[in-house]
Amino acid sequence: MTAAERAERAAKADTLCQEAYASVGAPDVGVALVAVGGYGREELAPYSDLDVVLVHDVGVEARAWAGEIWYPLWD
Repeated sequence: MTAAERAERAAKADTLCQEAYASVGAPDVGVALVAVGGYGREELAPYSDLDVVLVHDVGVEARAWAGEIWYPLWD
């Protein structure tokens, strides 16, 4: 698989993550869904995990919606 193909896979994963985040009604500020590992480097190989971290400010209560982000991505 070429570097361009891995980057294209990462771009498609970006879309999935953006859609999952947008669907839960999370805040627009104080929160970031961050890609790490091979995905973060835009080197997403076939059958790779989507390694993402949800980072939020202390004042942001994420408990109500954070879990809902993960379920669409697990499939």
